[in-house]
Parts: sequence; structure tokens; C-alpha cells
Amino acid sequence: MKSLSNSLVICFACLFLMLVGCKTQQKADKSPIRKKNPSYLLEKLKDNELRYEWLSVRAATKAEIGDKNLDITMKIRIRRDSVIWISVSPALGIEIARIVITQDSIKFLNRLEKSYFKESISYLDKLTPVSINYEMLQALITGNNIVITEELESDKPDKYKVEVDKSNYLLSNLKRRKYNKTAKGKKTADATVNRIWLKPKTFKIVKSEITNFKSNKKITASYDQFEQVEGQYFAHLVDAVMQADQHVSVKLNYSKVVLNKALKMPFRIPTKYESLK
Repeated sequence: MKSLSNSLVICFACLFLMLVGCKTQQKADKSPIRKKNPSYLLEKLKDNELRYEWLSVRAATKAEIGDKNLDITMKIRIRRDSVIWISVSPALGIEIARIVITQDSIKFLNRLEKSYFKESISYLDKLTPVSINYEMLQALITGNNIVITEELESDKPDKYKVEVDKSNYLLSNLKRRKYNKTAKGKKTADATVNRIWLKPKTFKIVKSEITNFKSNKKITASYDQFEQVEGQYFAHLVDAVMQADQHVSVKLNYSKVVLNKALKMPFRIPTKYESLK
């Protein structure tokens, strides 16, 4: 049987790259801002989210995962609330991997080793530093708001705290003072902590951070170079770092962003491919 570890490295890399995908914002505004209540900011965040039925992007990607360096290109296609499809290839090369994720399952082809696996969607928990489901993954790719934990529901703004952090709004399910004490080991936090920085006026996500203090795992992503696609701002440069069992850093350069064009999502397992289960 082919090595499962190599396949997991490729699959993990692709999924992590997706986690830090297309966020939105505009140029910095240095004017003072006034603190707003969570209900107001969540409503504005919802009003300014990316609206689409279909999404297609291409990403030139450089990644460091432990002692491995990856220089790859990803094609990502999404049919909202249905399917996420990813094709992975070296720069200017042929496809080496393909991933299809639905509400219920994840399927992965490793063309280098002629192997594959099929798992339930819960398998994502083994590939990412925090617990994740389809809706959360889809939201992270598009830069829309996400529900991190069951108790942090988007229709319950009282679960959020709001602060002004320099020139941005900071939405979090944990106050900054308690967050800082927890990070230093002086306090404990059982739930996963989600922190979102919003740009005033546009109310776009400019930074996203997901932290699980119990497992000491965290994803942080920052975004730059924004262009309009059908009247909606889309970040074309993404810089992300993951703190987990091994160091992961990723830089993505997006191009060929297309909205609302119906797409094919092909996935076929060749008869000679070997199951990794």
C-alpha cells in the first residue's frame, strides 16, 4: 500500500490554503472610529458579504509545511452550499491531486502515488488545526462570516464582544483582556476563540484568527491587493500562518476570479488506483 503520510501532506496543504482564501477589504482608513454594538456590526458584515452561486479562482501558491516546501497552483471551484472542488498542480505542470468536498464527505486523489481515499466530512478535523465543517470551510474560502462553535451563533450577537483595535473593529467571542491572559497561561478558555477584524465603512473582513487554547492551535491570515469582481472586492494576495504540531506558512497570489458561471466538478477514480484505507 502507498504511504498515507505523503498523501495527507498534500491534502492538508490544499485544505489549509483554502482556509485562508479569498477575504475582502479596501484601502486603509486612518480616521478615528467609534465603537459599535455587535448587532450593528454583524448586520453590516452580512450586508457586505460575498454574494454568489458559483465561484472559480486560480491561486499561485508558496507554502512551508514543516520541512517541506511547496510551489503549486490550485484551481478552486464552488457551488454554494453544495460542492467544493480543488485541482492541484506544480507551477505550469500537470495535475498531481484532486479534492472534492460536500456537506457529507471528502474525496481525495493522489495522482503521484496513484492512490485515493473517501471519508466522511468529519475527517477534516484530522487535517486542520480546529474543528471544521462544510459551511465553515465555504465561508472561510469566500471571506464571509462563519460559525465557529455551536454556542457562537451568528443570530445571537450577545455572544460577541466588540472593541476598536487601531483602525479596525475587532469582533470576538472572548474579550481582548481575557484573551491576552489566556494566551499567557493565566486564564483558561474551553471554547475555540474566533476573532475577526473589520474595516470601517466597508465592513469587510481584513484579518481572521481562529484559536483553540486547549490544543494550542491557531490560524491567522492577513489580506492585501484588492480588486473588484462584478462590483465586489476580492483580495488577491493572502499571507497566513498556522500554529500547530508543525509550522505552516502560506502565501497565495489569486488570479482568474470568476463569479456565477456554472462549472463542472469532475471526479473519477481510475481502476488501478489503490485505496489508502
